[in-house]
Amino acid sequence: MRLEAITQPIKAPSVEEHEHILNDKMAEIRLEYADRVFSKQIPLIEEKKDVPKDEKWIEFNDFGSFLLRYTPVLKELIIGYKRQKKAEGIEWKPEMYDSVRNQFRDKIVEFRETDHDHWIEKTMQLLAEERKKISSVAVDIKEAKEVKKAGIIDFDVDVDGEDLLEKLQTVIKRGDTCISIHLNEPIYKKTLQNSNADISLSRSLEDLAVQIVTKYPETRAIVAESWIVDTVIAKKIGLKIYAKEKYSTSLSFWGQFINSNGQIDDARVKSFLETGRAPYEIALGAMSVEDFLRKYLPENMKGKILLKEVKPGFEEKFEKENKIVINILSNLSEVSEQDIENQISQCEILSGFLKTEQGNGFLELIKKLKKDGVKVEDIKKNNLFRKYKEPFREYRRKLELVDREVII
Repeated sequence: MRLEAITQPIKAPSVEEHEHILNDKMAEIRLEYADRVFSKQIPLIEEKKDVPKDEKWIEFNDFGSFLLRYTPVLKELIIGYKRQKKAEGIEWKPEMYDSVRNQFRDKIVEFRETDHDHWIEKTMQLLAEERKKISSVAVDIKEAKEVKKAGIIDFDVDVDGEDLLEKLQTVIKRGDTCISIHLNEPIYKKTLQNSNADISLSRSLEDLAVQIVTKYPETRAIVAESWIVDTVIAKKIGLKIYAKEKYSTSLSFWGQFINSNGQIDDARVKSFLETGRAPYEIALGAMSVEDFLRKYLPENMKGKILLKEVKPGFEEKFEKENKIVINILSNLSEVSEQDIENQISQCEILSGFLKTEQGNGFLELIKKLKKDGVKVEDIKKNNLFRKYKEPFREYRRKLELVDREVII
């Protein structure tokens, strides 16, 4: 039976080989789950409540769309192809994503329709063959987004997350910075390596508290979104749960089926594939930076702490300027170059950025897009302003943040 094979203990000569086998087993579980739900053997995991009815899982009539939307089986493959193209000096474009995705989706659908008893095995073989092709190309490229670490924790410094803002209105306001945390790698890897590395969560959180004070004083909240937040761990950390969702598109959802030894959790997987119900949901937890620092900042650093906050009224000014720019881009064919200059000159923040070395050329680019007849949809689709996004964000943050003193 396929399920019995999936849950057989992993015996591998190295940590790398163990992880490779584990990843394959997790992919098989996702494929098996999708097959059972689409065949209506088990109920689906309901998605976000705001998803239109005609887009929900059960409404899909073809397995390919069903598989792509609700399981991440092709995500690793697509990321691999993206890195490969970068290594070859080729810019990755949205149409390339669609091409890769559709190509392998159609092959998987064909496997399932022509040989249902062995479609998962054939799919896994296909994925293995494609991974091998990708790995044969040198991909020694540093990702644009550098991962920040605090012990066993990875974290991102996020600004203006609309989704977070909607769910955490009592914790943050527009323009606030949040630190999103998650474990940087499974603890079982340290165990398998017989590593002497410090895997203490409390010490990692203490390290993060120190980094907040010394490097990220603009932080207003610490946020985590994972199945782990639906466990007692969240309460121990100090996170309050603000939202829960039952969905399997997130890679983090599937971590609950791996135990602390890096093996498939036999009982959980069998129950999940028989009932369609997982032990934990994806939960969003958060706590204010003041509460976090009181709990984790070392005693010798407590007292008067100088943090940062968004200057009152700054966000309203930024939103007003943003609307002016959006209006210009939406009507490029109708406005003259002089009109573009006049309207942008009304934008205090943007005008200041244009005078910097990093902002040089931005206005000229808008004029060129007008001459070339480029539409706003194409600007978004092809990310034509990518060169200026991060420099402008940094410039804006320097203007909008002011000191705030707190007692910890």
